[in-house]
Order: sequence, then C-alpha cells, then structure tokens
Amino acid sequence: MLNQVVTMARRKSNGRFTKNSARRNSQKYKKAINLKEAALGYLTAGVVTQGLFNQSPAEFVMGSTSAGLGSGLGASSGIAQISLRELFEFDRFKGSSTRTLGEQVMLNAKSNAFSMIGGLAGIAAAKKILPATGIPRNFNKLVRSIGLGQLVKM
Repeated sequence: MLNQVVTMARRKSNGRFTKNSARRNSQKYKKAINLKEAALGYLTAGVVTQGLFNQSPAEFVMGSTSAGLGSGLGASSGIAQISLRELFEFDRFKGSSTRTLGEQVMLNAKSNAFSMIGGLAGIAAAKKILPATGIPRNFNKLVRSIGLGQLVKM
C-alpha cells in the first residue's frame, strides 16, 4: 500500500504533484439535454403550482385559466386560481372574498396539502426507481445509435 502511494504521485519542490490530480470529467453528455430531469422538474412545478395557485405551470405563467373563471376569481369552494401576474400586482388581487393574496395562497396550500405531499413523494420515488429499471440506459443507447447522443440523454 505504501509503495502505491509513493509511485502514484510525487511532489515537486513547489508542493504540486507531478501528475494531474484533478478528476477528468467525460465530455460525452455535458451539452446534452437531460429529458428525465426536465420531465421531473416540470412534474414538480406542476404539483407545486397546482397546490399553491390551482393552476398548471403553463396557466400560471401565461395568466390564463382552463375553467374560464378569469384571473383571480375563485371557484364556489373559495379556492382561487392565482397567476404569476397577480403575484406582481399585489393590490389588484381580488379573490372570491376580501382575502389578501398571502391568505389566499395559504388557504390553497392547506386545501391541497395532501395532494401536494403525495405528488412530491411520488416524484421523488420515481426519481429513485427509474434508473433501476434500465430504461434510461436503453434510451441512451438508442439515442447514440441514431446519432443524437450529443443532443439528448435520459
């Protein structure tokens, strides 16, 4: 063991090693888009925006509602749909009652707490289980075989 340490790296007089001790990273996938991380990120954003603002990520950013209730108008249950625009226009938000924006977000979070926790736990479990299935490895082999290995990975 001692011989291995001595032969692996010798110090120069200035204290540096003669061999480059920095770890070399493979440039194989550095610029490739990771589809698995992008999909899991979108799913996480979907769970959070649905739980706090009762909107999908696209509806939250664009300020539209699929139910046609209008921006900031609450459903009959009192749960309002809040968009990104309303977060920046604090004085404009008029939910289904006289609640402030912060109160409405907290009401939405309390109403959707169990679904948010379940969704985030499911996404975390999928993130751990997916690599064990071998799907990402097979997908990466397929992508490399058709010549898109530098562009996309999983």
